[in-house]
Amino acid sequence: MTRNRRTSVRGWEGICIMGAILFMLSCTGRSRPVTAPAVPSQPQPAAPPALTIDLAAKLPKKPMISAVRHDAMGPQAAGNTVRFSSEANVPEGHRLVARVGSIEVGLAPSQAGQFTGAIVLPDLAEGSYPVHAVILAADNTELASADGVPIQVAKPRDACAELQTELSPLRPLFAVNDDKLDARAQGILSIIAQRLKGAGFVSAVTIEGYCDEQGSPEYNMALGKRRAQSAKTYLAALDSVKRDADVVSYGKEKPVDSRSTPEAWEQNRRVEVKVTCSPR
Repeated sequence: MTRNRRTSVRGWEGICIMGAILFMLSCTGRSRPVTAPAVPSQPQPAAPPALTIDLAAKLPKKPMISAVRHDAMGPQAAGNTVRFSSEANVPEGHRLVARVGSIEVGLAPSQAGQFTGAIVLPDLAEGSYPVHAVILAADNTELASADGVPIQVAKPRDACAELQTELSPLRPLFAVNDDKLDARAQGILSIIAQRLKGAGFVSAVTIEGYCDEQGSPEYNMALGKRRAQSAKTYLAALDSVKRDADVVSYGKEKPVDSRSTPEAWEQNRRVEVKVTCSPR
């Protein structure tokens, strides 16, 4: 009985010892994280500089004109200045010109790819003149060209001639052997006065008196002068002519109607106003 207890106790002790050993083994066998020692960082070598090549700068420019413009708006006349501008690639040793018909003007670079120039138009015939921009080589070979808007050329307006054309049909008429202005003659002279007041380019006014073919030459010369003087006095009162304006009598010379009829004589008893203009 006592022997069996001892055996039983020893058995339990063995089990306890074995359990303790297994527990210790399980604790010591657990893995722990291992931290690697810090390694000082080494500086990285700098990357070599990138090799860049400006191919546009190395390759020769191809002659090219993208546009040509000018400021000639509306009809132009001799003496007018026309300004040109152009966008182009002009290789070294070449030049860019603008042409108006057969007239040529060089265009100079103003900034990258921009060219400008100007020309004073000579006395050209009326018409439309083509505009071109051309790149020329050293031997004047045309390498590239572009068209612009044609320039219209017109003869300058002759204001003096236009005024005289307006005044020519304005002829005050007179009664037979009379130098007095009737209401109709005064109305015509008032219209003439308005035309003259707006014509600053007129430098002198001449008033011419005429008669019909009746009467002697001497009588008609004197009567024609009195008629011209009457018209001058009326125009001077309207501040349209100077009081020292010229008066001329042609008597019965220079008739507007050479027939020997009352209707013709009526038209020939007249006054005409002529203008002289200052040179421009």
